[in-house]
Amino acid sequence: LDEDLFLESEKTQREMMKYFNLETQEFAEKDENPSEEDQYCMDVLDQATFKDGHWCSPMLWKDPNKPMANNASMALRRLKGILRRLNDQPEIKEKYNTVIQGYLDDGL
Repeated sequence: LDEDLFLESEKTQREMMKYFNLETQEFAEKDENPSEEDQYCMDVLDQATFKDGHWCSPMLWKDPNKPMANNASMALRRLKGILRRLNDQPEIKEKYNTVIQGYLDDGL
C-alpha cells in the first residue's frame, strides 16, 4: 500500500510539474520579455516543491531582500497612548496587569 501511495504521489508530482511547465511555457510565449515583477513571480514559482504530499511554494508577495520599515516612533506613540489610557482607567489597568502577570507566571 505504501508503495502504491508513493507511486501515485510521484505520478501526481510529474503531472503537476508538467502542468506548471505548460503554464510557464504559455506565459513565456505570450511575452518574450516579461516585466521585472513577472520574472520575479516566475522565479518564485519555479521553486515550488512537492513535500509530504503537498505542494509548497514561497510567498509571491514577500521579497526577502526588502528592508523592514523602522516603525519605532509609531510603536512608542502607541505605547504612550496605552499607558495614558491605563493610568486614566485604573480598573482596566488592574485587568491588564493581571493578564500580563499570568503570562509571566506561565513563562511566556
